[in-house]
Amino acid sequence: MVLPDGGVDNTPFISAPFTVWHDGAQNAAADATPFGGAVFAAFRHASAWSGDPSARVYVVRSQDQGRTWQKVADPGVTGLDPRQPRLFAFGKKLWLLATFWDTTDPTAHRTTLRISGSIDGATWAPFAELPGTDGIAAWRPRAIGSQLFFSVWGADELFPVDQPTGFSLLATADLAKFANAAAPNAGPGAREGDLVVRASGERWMVVPGRTVGGTKDQLSFCHGAEWKCWSIPGMSVEAPAMFEWNGILYLTAKRDTGSGIVRTSIWQVLDDTQDVSPVADVTAGFGETGGPSLAPLDSERVLLVFHSTSRLDPRVAALPSEPTEVQAEAQGYPTDVLAVELNMPSAAAGH
Repeated sequence: MVLPDGGVDNTPFISAPFTVWHDGAQNAAADATPFGGAVFAAFRHASAWSGDPSARVYVVRSQDQGRTWQKVADPGVTGLDPRQPRLFAFGKKLWLLATFWDTTDPTAHRTTLRISGSIDGATWAPFAELPGTDGIAAWRPRAIGSQLFFSVWGADELFPVDQPTGFSLLATADLAKFANAAAPNAGPGAREGDLVVRASGERWMVVPGRTVGGTKDQLSFCHGAEWKCWSIPGMSVEAPAMFEWNGILYLTAKRDTGSGIVRTSIWQVLDDTQDVSPVADVTAGFGETGGPSLAPLDSERVLLVFHSTSRLDPRVAALPSEPTEVQAEAQGYPTDVLAVELNMPSAAAGH
């Protein structure tokens, strides 16, 4: 990038990684947000990839913009497994939403949505069950005006099916009463709808569609008051997060490379050609990696938080090559939560 004074900005787009959490356990599905002058992250901490009744949600805080982190809380519900914890600020408080699974028989898809709140990010109320949420999963809540919106769908992450998932939007103004809001028609397998409001005021949502064997996977983008949608067939991603910088809409997500290896990746969203353009892969990822989330730091920098198979684990360090996602999960290799800083003026995007 050539600066106005004639100099050159040599700051890399993606920084070297910072370790958010490493302890030899399964630390995954991280979410991050700024709050109260600090950056907070939350992630599932467990001894197994799924079905762990002792799993907790770890909440950690960074007061130096992601360089170092301290654990401040570990809320949970005894006997239930919290998956995909999502952080959000609403009504002058920091909140935590998670999908809790009954571990006695995961194939039964017995889930509930539960929420916990904090005024300072350190002391958290016990998780309270949201009424009428049996059997569903939820994604990242977004505040629009005085209301909060988040997508929900039939809880079938472990066993996706080639049929409608009951994908919809919930809206609330008080976190006590929830109503259905108009949701885009994103097709079979729709889940994890990530919602943003652009500088223009227009709503955008990205919705992955996951099906058995991936034969009908697609990624849909929907925008506007009436949710005009377009899709990219065959694009298989999970855990999406969108953000806008300088008029450019970006997507980050866990990408299936097609060779068993997954990557946390970043794209530019191109509405004019109804496509996405690759910007970069986060090369710090290794083995099982993904679940990215974003926390803006200032007008030019964004913190990207994600999980990755732990390179610090002796078993992983002894491997001759990078394990695939399936191998990493089958062997139960531990995962760490990492963060990188994105210097947005250095991003290869915009046209």
